Amino acid sequence: MATAETEGDRALRYEKVVVTGGSGRLGSFVVRELMEHCQVTVVDLKPPEVDTPYVEADVCDLDALRAAFKGHQAVVHLGALDLAIPAKPEEFMRVNAMGTWNALQAAHECGATRYVQCSSVAATGCGDAGSQRPHYLPMDEVHPMEPIHPYGVSKRVGETMARSFSRDHRLEVVVFRPVLVLFPEAVAQVAEEIRTTTDRRMFCYVTVEDAARAFRQALELEDAAYEVFFLSAADSNAPGDTLDVLTERFGAPPHLRKPHLYEDNPRASAIDIERARRVLGWEPTSNWQDILAGQKS
Repeated sequence: MATAETEGDRALRYEKVVVTGGSGRLGSFVVRELMEHCQVTVVDLKPPEVDTPYVEADVCDLDALRAAFKGHQAVVHLGALDLAIPAKPEEFMRVNAMGTWNALQAAHECGATRYVQCSSVAATGCGDAGSQRPHYLPMDEVHPMEPIHPYGVSKRVGETMARSFSRDHRLEVVVFRPVLVLFPEAVAQVAEEIRTTTDRRMFCYVTVEDAARAFRQALELEDAAYEVFFLSAADSNAPGDTLDVLTERFGAPPHLRKPHLYEDNPRASAIDIERARRVLGWEPTSNWQDILAGQKS
């Protein structure tokens, strides 16, 4: 199992890192976070806004990834179709599942030793609008994986493939399952959706800055044979106390693994981030009420 080091001991362990989807919304933040510590090559269909090496390539083109990954010691795979993008089911599978296979294969062939993959809480079947009822709260990394939506299925398949490469190809793999990634320009829209929605959802979020920092920290771990982490703020963005809102939306009180968590903080997240804290040394920095207050000021 990987072990987190103290802050003063940490350093990026790779000089050359390639980032697929590095021109995307989350990818742009991840690239900026990494550029201060290593040489970053962006692989995407459009060039990045920052001055860093760029290769135009589609993640569905294995040969293009083979060429782009050469000479890199680590791969961060963010290139995918997001749930917010209207796409046919087969497109989610083609881009997200096949694109992930290609990234893994190219990473292995180019001799990379660390591979970091962006999955999603949707891989569990929970987390998105209309999600399934969680088996327990807070959800941890061993929660059952029962996705139905093609996006969640594609992310679940991607995790299975990543684990297979960590076993057979000696590629160290770190997989992240972020919840709703909150971008600064989207705060007002998200707040309004939360205020008005009657959907079943988990009401979890993570700021893009905190998420980007986790990807950097994944490249600082001394050992990571195969690691999976949820990324979530410590608090909920629910329109009320977490358990009350989720009971109302899902129709029954959830089974609690850690009752004290919600006794100590009624607005605690439905996601357990203890593993990311303990192993990765990652800590979210946000508070939803403070974010809302900042919008009003």
